[in-house]
Amino acid sequence: MLLAHARAYPDCLSDDAFISFRYAGNLVAGHGLVFNPGQEPVEGYTNFLWTLTLAGAMGAGLDPELAARWLGLGAAVAAMLGAWRLQAHLVPGGVGWLAAVPPWLLAACSFFVIESVQGLETALMAALVVWALMAAAGGWYAWCGLLLGLATLTRPEGALVFAVLALLRGAHLLARRARPAAPDMAAVGLFAALLAGHLAFRLAVYGDWLPNTFHAKTGGGLAQVARGAEYAAHGLARLLPWLALTALLPWARTGGVRRRAAALTAGVWLAAVAGVVAVGGDFKPTFRFLVWSLPLLAALAGAGLAAAAGPVRRRQAAAAILAAVAVAATFVLSAPARQFALQRQADVRVLREAAQWLAASLPADAVLATGPAGALPYYTGLITVDMWGLNDRAIGRRSMAGMGSGPAGHEKGDGAEVLARRPDIILFTSTRFSPAPLPESAVWQSYLYVSERELLALPEFHRDYAWRSARLPSTTLNYYARRVPQETPPS
Repeated sequence: MLLAHARAYPDCLSDDAFISFRYAGNLVAGHGLVFNPGQEPVEGYTNFLWTLTLAGAMGAGLDPELAARWLGLGAAVAAMLGAWRLQAHLVPGGVGWLAAVPPWLLAACSFFVIESVQGLETALMAALVVWALMAAAGGWYAWCGLLLGLATLTRPEGALVFAVLALLRGAHLLARRARPAAPDMAAVGLFAALLAGHLAFRLAVYGDWLPNTFHAKTGGGLAQVARGAEYAAHGLARLLPWLALTALLPWARTGGVRRRAAALTAGVWLAAVAGVVAVGGDFKPTFRFLVWSLPLLAALAGAGLAAAAGPVRRRQAAAAILAAVAVAATFVLSAPARQFALQRQADVRVLREAAQWLAASLPADAVLATGPAGALPYYTGLITVDMWGLNDRAIGRRSMAGMGSGPAGHEKGDGAEVLARRPDIILFTSTRFSPAPLPESAVWQSYLYVSERELLALPEFHRDYAWRSARLPSTTLNYYARRVPQETPPS
């Protein structure tokens, strides 16, 4: 079912995936893990291990777009297997055919499936975390530390998972008045070694303790938390069937539920949701920041259903009906992800056309300025000013009023800084593509991000740049081009 579901969206790569492709390609080309070769290194990614994996694939001669999709699908399968095994551990001897519930829930969830083929690290993170939970629940603590170290190199939330598990493990040892055993110390040592190695690399290459994306995306205080809470609430509303099945766990009188393991899994999942709230959520309707924790919730949902059913045949018949309803409802409720994937397929096709035109029309040393700085920088290879600051140190660290109230990850900008870089082409996000050429007045009527709004307020911008349109095979590219010296600006 997973593969059939994924085949419906063969080319819906996220724009952020192309950022990883660009960093990986520059590493393979000998420039290092940088966004713009020859310029100040900036850490504009938060998926170190995933980017290194893509670099390995590119170094082996593989197309990163295909490699990312297949690696994502492989990781999704591993996460589904982990959810299946975790459920069996939560309800030992009382699962039977209900063992299929967590994998089916995940395979029916378009949020999970589409995030697995969008070229990002989400499915890998999900697989590492669910198998780390299996290691923790089964007492294999050394493996838990290794897997969570790798998860932290994949996404920063891996450190949160480790902190929660370490806290719960410490509380358990304290309650038993026991000392940490050798496997506990090995888990901490393995995790710390991986974390320290990555931190040393970050300091040596980028000169900072945190990635640039942290500065570009956070700093909104209570407004940011409120936005994150709204994001999490919308996502959890789409998972109501899973939550309903999970709610059966505390009431289950049969099935031999391993309460401590269930509490461990639930604690990590709740911490993951709290982390999403704290960072302010995301803008994508795939609920990307929640997806990596879905195998944990799927295992809890399956365990709740299995424990409630127990060995009673009548209950198992009812459980079969509930499972079918939950799977069908999951598919229906995750429809926004499918709509987003279809739009991304169209967007990627247009972006390739635009990149081809830009690469053919501009000299190799031209500078591009754009908000979504993923596909176009990757396909053109041009030096690029990221007007949202994810891959730009100066813009990403600018202090902004009203942080937390705008679109997540798109709140920063600096028109004066963009103009100072003297880009040859500047793209405004909302008006860059249209069926027919747009008049410049359309720019003023569109949604403007910070850099765009500030550029329009600068007289020198209007003096030095002219509005242009270029007809492409399936769309029109609208852009601002730097005037040639003899070109007279409008009066």
